[in-house]
Amino acid sequence: NNYIKKMDLDDFMNVAPSGLLYTKVNGDDVVKDVQIVPFDSDIIIYSNKKALRIGMDQVPHFKRSTLGNLAMNTKDPIDGFTVLSLNSAPYIIATTENGKVNKISASALPKSDRNKAGNNVIKLAKGDKLFSVNVLNDNNKLIAKCMNGTQEILVKDIPILSSISSGTKMINTKNNAIVRIEVE
Repeated sequence: NNYIKKMDLDDFMNVAPSGLLYTKVNGDDVVKDVQIVPFDSDIIIYSNKKALRIGMDQVPHFKRSTLGNLAMNTKDPIDGFTVLSLNSAPYIIATTENGKVNKISASALPKSDRNKAGNNVIKLAKGDKLFSVNVLNDNNKLIAKCMNGTQEILVKDIPILSSISSGTKMINTKNNAIVRIEVE
């Protein structure tokens, strides 16, 4: 339900055999992602339409038993986040549910403040939505795990476009939904 927080890594070091409560959630909310992120990194939070790039200094620091603060100003559910470190790859790769892929320069997504609406990273066709956003370089491979098999795309083969481009159809989704996007 759009909450984000950072916690001390020490809070996770001594885990009892029964497990560890690492956040509070309300009602039907679920945890989408947990990552170890360097403090000097930016993160890209994305919903089904927009992406928001913020610095780690914008992510509130809380203890495990708290909820957090709103990450992005959207009515859409947050689908995940990816890390953009200062020494990170130069491209943001946006993939849609309909198999479109857009590669933009990381500098094309401006850094903003938490709880803003975000920006486009691809022009979406009617009925399409963002599936994943990744930060990669030309040596990486995008691996689309679909219901009917796996499709691999070399990042160097994806044309560099703009954030208002509708991307390039690179994943066959006809009778074949994307289940997961992995990076190699």
